[in-house]
Amino acid sequence: MSKFQMLTDERSEEFLELIANDMVELFHITLEEAIGRMNREWRVLWGLFM
Repeated sequence: MSKFQMLTDERSEEFLELIANDMVELFHITLEEAIGRMNREWRVLWGLFM
């Protein structure tokens, strides 16, 4: 099960993990916080397209 609240396949999951890891480095936050932020912000975008 994906930790992201959006449709993913293996390739997109890897890409999202890279983004989350970069957020950890850049913003000095935990991985859980990075994933949570992505889920919150991108859920809005998914709502527009679904």
